[in-house]
Amino acid sequence: MRNYMMMAALLLAASMAFTACGGSDDDDDNGGGSSSSNYFTVGDTKYDLSTADFHVDATYSYKNKVALYFWGGTLNEDWSNGTGPTFEIVVALPSSATEPVAGVYPLSPTKEVNTMISAEYHENYVGNSSNGNSIDLSSGTVTIDKSGSAYTVVFTGVDTNNKTVKLTYKGSITRIKS
Repeated sequence: MRNYMMMAALLLAASMAFTACGGSDDDDDNGGGSSSSNYFTVGDTKYDLSTADFHVDATYSYKNKVALYFWGGTLNEDWSNGTGPTFEIVVALPSSATEPVAGVYPLSPTKEVNTMISAEYHENYVGNSSNGNSIDLSSGTVTIDKSGSAYTVVFTGVDTNNKTVKLTYKGSITRIKS
């Protein structure tokens, strides 16, 4: 009987040790000291993103340009005034596309259909003017997935300053006027 009690006590102690060892998943900060699951990083610097939208430019006969905008600061609806970090990805899609389409799109200088034709970020976007602080991406790939009305967008690439840039966004992406 005593051996059974000793065995039970050892099992109880071992199970408590294993459950107490790990950290909580709730306090994972994805690096950079923030708990946001929507962010982009430039080197070791992290910028949180709060919302995303897109517009479609259908001025081309053979393709539509779908521009995805990810915002980390504040922005008026008409874009007349805004501040904070932003990230823009432009994808060339078939002319029938009216929204972001799931797929993997490499950054391509040829700007052909089903490629990413440009990507840039602002560490601190100010207003709707060309304020000179945008950084272009020189290489990379964006993956877009969609489930219902929720998107998952993941970008990995390198900017023109040779810094590694990554973006992760999960959530809705609202269409704005073209």
